[in-house]
Parts: sequence; structure tokens; C-alpha cells
Amino acid sequence: MNADFRDGYASVPLSNWPDKRASAAICYLDASVRARPNLTVISGATATGITFDGRRATGVTAEVAGQTREFTGREVIVSLGGIHSSAMLMRNGIGPAAHLREHGIVVRADLPGVGANLSNHSLLFIGFH
Repeated sequence: MNADFRDGYASVPLSNWPDKRASAAICYLDASVRARPNLTVISGATATGITFDGRRATGVTAEVAGQTREFTGREVIVSLGGIHSSAMLMRNGIGPAAHLREHGIVVRADLPGVGANLSNHSLLFIGFH
């Protein structure tokens, strides 16, 4: 499913238990990870922007319980999936300069590949017992 892209069939790889889906939090944020002093888990937060010091990303802004909060760090990792990562970067001035300017966005970095060549996996799911 994830390595050989010829036509064919296979069972779908899912991170599931019989009664529920195994989320990234369940699979990766075990008790030892949650105990790290450099990790804070905040539920119900929506990332709204990236903060910068010049051209260097220094953190993110997020809506948490109806309030805007800023979180800073030595390293900023944008991990919102193929579509939303590109959208977040472009909304914050990182992407194809001409396209950003068309939308009135100040260009921080002209990176033409951001948001380009996106595609979805073509799959047909057939379930049976």
C-alpha cells in the first residue's frame, strides 16, 4: 500500500483497535513522552499563524478557548498535512511570490514549490465480511 504503486490489491493499513481509531496522540504521546519538561499538550487549540523574527520562524499564534495565545520555541515544525501546511505557509508569506502578492500577502520567502504538485491517493475501498 505504501511502497509499491502498481495496480493491485492489498489490505488497508489502519491504526485501529477493534473498537476505536488509534490517534497519533494515543500511539506516540505515552506517559513517558507526556512527562517531558519541554512538552505541553493543549487541546482545543487552532493554529492561526507563524511568528517571525525577521525571516526566522520563532513560534506560532493559536486560538485557545476564544483567546489568541503565542507559543515560542527554538524550532518550529509545520505539520498540518499536505494541504493545510502549504496554506499556513502561504498565509504567512512563504511560497510563490507572485501568487502571494496577488492575494495581498507580504512575501517573506519566495519558494515556488510551496503548494505545488499536490495530489490525492486514488483508492477504491471495497468492504466485505
